[in-house]
Amino acid sequence: MCREGEEVWQPLGQLSEFADALNGAAAAPVGASIPNLPQGGVYQASASGSASREAILSQTKPAGICLIVFGALMALLAVVNVITQAISGGQTQQLPPEAPEWMKQAMKWQTDMPAAVQYGLAAISVLIFALVILGGVKMLQLRARGLVMTAAVLVMIPCFTSCCCFLGLPLGIWVIVLINRPEVRNQFDQA
Repeated sequence: MCREGEEVWQPLGQLSEFADALNGAAAAPVGASIPNLPQGGVYQASASGSASREAILSQTKPAGICLIVFGALMALLAVVNVITQAISGGQTQQLPPEAPEWMKQAMKWQTDMPAAVQYGLAAISVLIFALVILGGVKMLQLRARGLVMTAAVLVMIPCFTSCCCFLGLPLGIWVIVLINRPEVRNQFDQA
């Protein structure tokens, strides 16, 4: 912990206010349970008392990379869908007779859609996932928090991610929770 107005962080057991309560607990090496604590158990916080930018970057990097990879895969899927539609001349594969009625209706709705609308929707999808990729890049830089939030919301919308919504929903929630942590929000605000 770090007392208000101070810059030195130390384990609770070293503070007189907590010494009585923690005397009965098994003694652990100083800093053993505190991640990223240097040898000796004390480190200097930044002037604002928040975690360092490097520590925050190490927390946000996996989520930023996941946004970039997810956006790239979904954009690639949209491009492949357009190419497939162009090659097949707009004809889609016939479903077997035992397919559910809702699936037949969805397939019919897609085949009845004009080609210009299909290409337009695919182009919108590519633009949306380019925005998701940009949001992931900005998350890696701890910049443009609003853009990162927008990217996280977009990956959770099922009409954009289609069958991959089971991946987009937890990814979006993870990013939103992460960027709303006070120490992460502070780093975005400082950028």
